[in-house]
Amino acid sequence: MEVGNSQSIPDLMNIRDRMLSYRTAINVFVLISYNRNATRATDSWFLQVSVRDFYAPQPPPGTLTNYPACTVLYETPKIGAPYPRVELALAHGTQICDLPISHLYHPETTPILNPILPVSFRINVEQIRVTILNQRRP
Repeated sequence: MEVGNSQSIPDLMNIRDRMLSYRTAINVFVLISYNRNATRATDSWFLQVSVRDFYAPQPPPGTLTNYPACTVLYETPKIGAPYPRVELALAHGTQICDLPISHLYHPETTPILNPILPVSFRINVEQIRVTILNQRRP
């Protein structure tokens, strides 16, 4: 998980690309950025859930560290401005991101536990937004 308070979103996405490359064993990258402005009304934020491309072919020698391109499973919707304002609730249908559990275990198979693991790991994006909003200091 990468949380940025002083880094730009493009910088965080560069980190994401390196972390989800063929040179690491990271499968899931959750990026959260909060842009605090002079007033709460203009604060913005961004959340993205990306996963490694499990089926990309092995790269040839000399390939850069950002191969293969990741797959974005979720991204906060953009309404007008590039990034949504923290004070505005997310639209219904965009408040949750369900991450397949298999992504957390790949290349291993998902373990059989008792009680059984759910098919997906639910990320409550709206709750993250509310937490950012409520925890901002004046």
